[in-house]
Amino acid sequence: MSWTRRLDPPIVLPEGRKLATLRDAAEYVLEQPPEVQSEPAWQHAAHALRNAAEREAAWMWFARPAMMRAILGPDKPPIGNPEGKKGHRWRNNRKLARDR
Repeated sequence: MSWTRRLDPPIVLPEGRKLATLRDAAEYVLEQPPEVQSEPAWQHAAHALRNAAEREAAWMWFARPAMMRAILGPDKPPIGNPEGKKGHRWRNNRKLARDR
């Protein structure tokens, strides 16, 4: 497979740099100090990136969220969801037929 697979959408880092491909993301992981790389979130991100590059494209679904979790940490909402909302706005208001 290929390390040139594109992340869709690209990950925009807090300093403004963009990670557009798996290679960009892997190089960013390798730029981190060894104590940061040894943290479980970064280990998981590296594992997901390797699987996405070396196995089928379905692993891309895991690579981007793993990188986002490693970059932002577990307490901050993802970049694409700045308010930290969960689910669709209508989903919580709908009732099942049996509950009406």
